[in-house]
Amino acid sequence: MPNKKQIGFIINLLLIVAMTGILYGQGSPDIIWSISGHSNSVSSVSFSQNGQKVISGGGTEAKIWQASNGNLLQTIPGFASDLLSVSISPNDSLLAAGYVVGTFPPGGVMDIIDISQGTILYHYGGCFVKFSPDGSLVASAGGGVNRYVVIHRVSDGMEIGSYYNGPGYITDIAFSPDGQIIAAALTTNTINLWDIASGTILHTLTGHTDDVSTIDFSPDGEMLASGAGGYDNPSESTIKLWRVSDGTLLRTLDGHLAWVFDVSFSADGQTLISCGRDGISPNIYPNIKIWRVSDGTLLKYYDQGLGNAAYSIDFAPDGQTFCYGRSDGTVTVALNPFLTTISHNISNLPHSVELYQNYPNPFNPSTTFEFALPHAEFVTLKIYNILGEELATLVSKKMNGGKNKYDWNASGLASGMYLYRLEAGEFGETKKMLLLK
Repeated sequence: MPNKKQIGFIINLLLIVAMTGILYGQGSPDIIWSISGHSNSVSSVSFSQNGQKVISGGGTEAKIWQASNGNLLQTIPGFASDLLSVSISPNDSLLAAGYVVGTFPPGGVMDIIDISQGTILYHYGGCFVKFSPDGSLVASAGGGVNRYVVIHRVSDGMEIGSYYNGPGYITDIAFSPDGQIIAAALTTNTINLWDIASGTILHTLTGHTDDVSTIDFSPDGEMLASGAGGYDNPSESTIKLWRVSDGTLLRTLDGHLAWVFDVSFSADGQTLISCGRDGISPNIYPNIKIWRVSDGTLLKYYDQGLGNAAYSIDFAPDGQTFCYGRSDGTVTVALNPFLTTISHNISNLPHSVELYQNYPNPFNPSTTFEFALPHAEFVTLKIYNILGEELATLVSKKMNGGKNKYDWNASGLASGMYLYRLEAGEFGETKKMLLLK
């Protein structure tokens, strides 16, 4: 027999359905490959930063797949209990895996694993895990009474920050694209945005009336998306979009009727994909939705071929595809249906990173730098004098694949030869330029 809370939920659900007519669907995603690879729910799935691999966590195993065809590249077994989150470092060398151990209230544990050797390098608390965009840091949080987000330096394992988020439990964490902010989703219906350098809270975002279950930054770092779900207020399972600079709530999307499990921005930041369900346990009416960010319009709604639930989801860095993990252990990669209208022209993407000569050159006092990326990548563009001393950082953030440019004014510098250097993933190149006044 359902308890009073579940009965109340069902009544709310029926009322919402009656008012909105939401039980419509648009079939199943356009699947490229779908493999039942886990013995339990796939609670975490994501693309690698270069988009060539898919990383999934389900049961007591993490798996790494070839994104293009679903070939299983590696299985990493041996975790003490079901994985809640997995994250791969930007250079694909390390895996962070978080899971719950112990009886209620359970504790959270994270292992940092050398993928090539299969050895555990570090063992920390916290069952929700994430590498920073440049791979220099790893954050862990959550697991029962663990209300801290803790950040460690990857090179030596040293703790560089610990941020208390009580009294609520932590349900998800996310780094901003520039790696300067760590966000924590909480069961107090709020999100904390922390400045990593100072260890202070920039904003506490309030507006949900149920547990915040998932968060994701937009590629440019200007927005944060959050999804809610739970039993406290079952009719409030919305998605909210926030402006990061001042914490302003920009808009609220209808979300999913019972739970928003996961959200992910597209590479160009114009759409948001979400997975969730429209009913309580047992999992009923699972669906995947794609939203237009600018006005919150629901563009696409999939309600078939999802098993009992789609628990985790991620857009590919190049915007061509998205992946999702299901409650029956299946991992799937499907085509982004809006690629041709809102994403980059993939056929024009270069095969490797390219840095072009600045123009004009010589210049006085303004010049333009152009570079091309084969996929979304964390990029730094810096200016040096002829002695190799750093003068300015022009770019330090994740940028979309394709051609990018940056205009720079050197009015504060004297005439002479200067250097500019681009770093993106494993790529690094330096070029000369001449300022003539």
